[in-house]
Amino acid sequence: MEEVTPGWENPSEWAALLWDYTFAARNEERLRQHPDWIEPSMLAMIEHGLSSTSLELGRATLARTTFYEQARSFMDGYDLLLTPQMPCVAWPVDRPPTEIGGRPTPGMFDHLPFTYPFNLTGWPAASVPCGFNSERLPIALQIVAGWHKDAECLQAAAAFESLQPWADQRPKI
Repeated sequence: MEEVTPGWENPSEWAALLWDYTFAARNEERLRQHPDWIEPSMLAMIEHGLSSTSLELGRATLARTTFYEQARSFMDGYDLLLTPQMPCVAWPVDRPPTEIGGRPTPGMFDHLPFTYPFNLTGWPAASVPCGFNSERLPIALQIVAGWHKDAECLQAAAAFESLQPWADQRPKI
């Protein structure tokens, strides 16, 4: 085991564009038919996606390919990558944090810096409970394996859970 920093560039800007574009494609008709169903953050995502140009989408797709190669090159030297699942504990549903660790978090991808990169690569990742903070809010570990290494990811998650049982613990509500 060794502590490492992947060193890839922050993909949040173009990843959000790709996400919002796809989200808009799935929800644009629903927005037209039932605008009252769409809450403000969903509306912002749909509008961002609808306002995207083909040139912006093309550049985002190229950036995704570059990112994938950076991530693949990094993971070639490791069997698994262990990260926090979230950069902080749970927040109230109606008040996402405006900053985490002194960094501004204006968008969804800023709240999820450890998870979405692996959605972009398509690699298997498992989140397993690993403890609670001082306020008894849950904390999770993310276990990531390389492309097509789903079995290794799930085996590691099962091994961790067998050593770190948590099912009998519940946070206060």
